[in-house]
Amino acid sequence: MTSNHSGTSPGLQENLFLLLIAGAVLILPFLVSPFTMDPALLPRFLFCSALTFLLILVLSVHLVLKPISMNTRIIRGFLFIPLVCFLGVSFVSLTRSINPIEGLFECLKGFLAVAFCYVTCVLLCHSENGTLRLTQAMILTGTSLALIGICQHIDLAFTGIPGHHNGIYATMVNKNLLASALFLSLPFTLYGIHRLSGAWRFVSGAAALLIFMALIMTRARAVWLGMVVSAALTLPIAAFIHKKKPSQNAAETSSSKRVSRGLRFGVPIIVILLVWAVLSSEQKTSIPLFSSASLSERALLWGKTLDMVKDHPFLGVGPGQWRIVLPRYGEIEKRVSSEGMVEILPQRPHNDYLWVLSETGSLGLFFYLSFFGVTAVYSLRVIFHSDNTDHRILALLMLFGLWGYMVIAFFSFPRERITHTVFLMFIVCSILVTYHQTFPIRKRIHPALFLLTNTLMLIGLGVCIIVGYGRLQAEGHARKAISAYRAGAWEQVIVLLDHADLRVYPLDPTSTPLSWYRGMAHFSLGHRVEALEDFKRACLAHPYHIHSINNIGTLYALNGDTENAIKAYRRALTLSHGFQDALENLDLLLARQVMGREPAETYD
Repeated sequence: MTSNHSGTSPGLQENLFLLLIAGAVLILPFLVSPFTMDPALLPRFLFCSALTFLLILVLSVHLVLKPISMNTRIIRGFLFIPLVCFLGVSFVSLTRSINPIEGLFECLKGFLAVAFCYVTCVLLCHSENGTLRLTQAMILTGTSLALIGICQHIDLAFTGIPGHHNGIYATMVNKNLLASALFLSLPFTLYGIHRLSGAWRFVSGAAALLIFMALIMTRARAVWLGMVVSAALTLPIAAFIHKKKPSQNAAETSSSKRVSRGLRFGVPIIVILLVWAVLSSEQKTSIPLFSSASLSERALLWGKTLDMVKDHPFLGVGPGQWRIVLPRYGEIEKRVSSEGMVEILPQRPHNDYLWVLSETGSLGLFFYLSFFGVTAVYSLRVIFHSDNTDHRILALLMLFGLWGYMVIAFFSFPRERITHTVFLMFIVCSILVTYHQTFPIRKRIHPALFLLTNTLMLIGLGVCIIVGYGRLQAEGHARKAISAYRAGAWEQVIVLLDHADLRVYPLDPTSTPLSWYRGMAHFSLGHRVEALEDFKRACLAHPYHIHSINNIGTLYALNGDTENAIKAYRRALTLSHGFQDALENLDLLLARQVMGREPAETYD
């Protein structure tokens, strides 16, 4: 791919693009922290924010010094309109949030996605071989993630990486997120087989094989479905354009034949491997591959989410509020495990579209889907109208990745994760740059407007860095505090949570208010006044947290305030009719009230 600007030296932009690739492709996916409860989310958010800030800052300085050397036409593309509109709707929906700081963090994640897409497009269109360099980096990253996961699967190495230790997860916390990340690297790997030569073509082929092996080992059904559906949609298009627009020279004919051979041999191999995975996985684990339990749980969550949407159809409940509002729509599920009855605390609906709809309303979902729709239209226009075979194949493979992502997002939550957002934006930016090479934008953007845009981006990214760092520090203290809580070290719990800034990090990853842990520590030490204040703070952060409500009732009961205690227990029971602690406490309180005795310290 060649640059679409002329008469200027791309040296600085080329170097910045290399820095972007090094940071976002070769470092970001492997960045984990053993000191946070979620080892990946906040470290990668902070790193990506800092990287994007640095790139835009240098671009802005360069624009001031040499305003004529920067091609800014690409940001006039229609694709940025739904992105910016979705971000705007998210900030408007923030006014409806119960917990604004959680909503702000979600909005900042969306802002970071827009800023990253923006700077990637600007730098990619200034790079002479940007797409090839990006392809090579994505091949290396996909290969590394696949190898790490395979080694974990066979207990050979890398089993100490933080995450859910379920056999294969690499650096992606769990197997489903690993599978979706591997899938998003696949379009670039396949493009490398087509476009690269020599040793790199061999590496691309080996990478594709390793990625498919790792995908099979993950047993990630949503990703398998995404891959099959996306292939089913793109293969007819590939066959049509191959027949409709034959290549005009020997090089393009050879390229098309390679792609055709790859499709003819690759698809049957993939099908055989998937069938083998289905058969062999049933023998290796007692968990059935196609169990209906997972779909039943999703259906239950989707039903509750739709009830949420009915109550808040236009702007939703606010960004980041789904996990807070969910208990209002039914009892918290419990699941039988080897340890007995285990409480399940859903943090997401496992459907990004319902997630967006419930939190930002129908308007937010419209702009969110418009983003994918515009990107798909861009791809199809390149595929059917470009005279460049390389561009058509690139657009087709990126469309394969885009459609697969959309299928995966229907059953999972890739939009929550920074790495997946970055990989998606690489796919989108590759499509956008190719599209504007095929259909150039003639009108330039005035440097002053470009500089103003950069300034707004820098301000927003500065907020991302500040909030991200504050949350990272607070989560580190919270992790230690929860460990101390489990060990019964009550004084240490209080000290650690006093050091954590609960203003920027009020809830842990299970939606438990950190003030609840501190309240339990105070209660265990006999500090009733402090404990009651902490539980009230916990209810401000999460009004539907039944354990905080139950504990408030207990403290009221112990203090002789029977009326408020009964109200608290009944409120907990309206949220969860089978909540045993509240039931027992209410029965005990009513029995003591009837018997005319003072409440004793026997409440749960």
